[in-house]
Amino acid sequence: MERTFRDLSQQRVITLTPAVVAQAGVQPQPAFVPFSQTALFYIGKVDYVINGANRLTARFMRFGNEQPGNAGGGTSTIDTTYDYHDDMNSGAAQLVSTLGGTKLNELRVQYANRNTSRTPSPFSGNGQPIRITGVISFGTPFDIPAGFEQGILQVIDNVSWIRGSHAFKVGGDIQAVSDWRQTQEIFSGSYTFPTIVAYLAAKDGSKPYGYTSFAQTVGTPNYSFSSKLFSLFAQVSGATRMDPRFNSISVVQSNAWSTYRAITLSLSRQARGLQFNVNYSYGKGIDNAPAHGNLSFVSDSARSDPTNLDRDQGPNLLDSRHNFNGSIVAQPSIPLKNAFVNRLLNENQLGFMLQLNSGLPFTLTSNRDLNGDGNGSDRPLFVGRNSMYMPNRYNVDMRYSRYFPVHGNMRLEVIAEFKNVFNIVQLQSVNSTVPVDTAGNPLSMVPTDAWGFSSQSGFEQREFQLGFKFRF
Repeated sequence: MERTFRDLSQQRVITLTPAVVAQAGVQPQPAFVPFSQTALFYIGKVDYVINGANRLTARFMRFGNEQPGNAGGGTSTIDTTYDYHDDMNSGAAQLVSTLGGTKLNELRVQYANRNTSRTPSPFSGNGQPIRITGVISFGTPFDIPAGFEQGILQVIDNVSWIRGSHAFKVGGDIQAVSDWRQTQEIFSGSYTFPTIVAYLAAKDGSKPYGYTSFAQTVGTPNYSFSSKLFSLFAQVSGATRMDPRFNSISVVQSNAWSTYRAITLSLSRQARGLQFNVNYSYGKGIDNAPAHGNLSFVSDSARSDPTNLDRDQGPNLLDSRHNFNGSIVAQPSIPLKNAFVNRLLNENQLGFMLQLNSGLPFTLTSNRDLNGDGNGSDRPLFVGRNSMYMPNRYNVDMRYSRYFPVHGNMRLEVIAEFKNVFNIVQLQSVNSTVPVDTAGNPLSMVPTDAWGFSSQSGFEQREFQLGFKFRF
């Protein structure tokens, strides 16, 4: 079991000035949102040898993530915050059976479910959501209530057969997936205004239609669906691919198209006191259908023109060109004559996680609904979808551990962990919205890279964590 608590209030600093707060008629704001995270992780595993030819393994994992006071900060008031909850459970069993000296059967059954929700926090407001572009956002949080529940049952069986220098594997896979989704319920509607003056004029009734966009939820915000997946597979090790330059090519087609081409190189090595596994991939992904809404893994901008999807042709959201990831575990053994020095320099374990990645793409958006389809944040004129990229990310994490014998089978383990060892600044996201006129022309100079945007957020700075584990 592992439990981690982090106070993240400094990531939710409210930058609103008292003058803006007073002009908008909002209550005085604190310096920051009391945002925190509590993560729980449990894992259990049982191995049972039935007989010489059969072995059964079962495991259970549970993960919980609670983030009260999420969102808010920057130009958003404390009443726009919500509580985020993420809970995941996974259980699996595997039966491995040897069939003679050259055949092996593996049967696996597993079930996993996940429950994610966004609910009002103690600070959440109860008025209509109001956003004044680039100035202030207040009222009920824009993104609640929302959430999803998902359950996945999988049964997979495969037989492996070794003959000479080749290994053959055939099998089948059955999956049953159930999903329930809840979208945010804005039955009263949310408003976006260009200025505080326009908001106040709409509020007092002198100019009631001075908003730039109005969004409202109608109908049933909840829906569910289920999926049944079946597959058969065969694998031959030692054979040559038809085109050895590529590891895999994936194509997804419906009323749109998407392509991804990549080459992957992997290198693993285990020697005395050293083990490493590094992977490098070079890939490129292009599609003409933005993944928009709750069914997407990462939400993209809405379609510019549903009658001509090619107007949105561009890199997909996960188009990270170069990716290098690796892990290194070292447990050096240095025999010395001095007993104390020998004990000090041995029985230590060091681990490193390496992540060197190209930046992900993002789209430059405007503050207007230029095509009048009800979806705001259309692209300015002559700007392609996902045409800008975040900076490259370079990150190294380190872990040190050492066991100290206590008595008999009892041992004390000391663990020291570093995140972002070299404290490299790593940009995570930017506010890529720029003001435009009614024709879509930018009203100011557009930045040429991600560092040029005024509002930015980043990954964690250097963090150190010290832990102790007692085994008995």
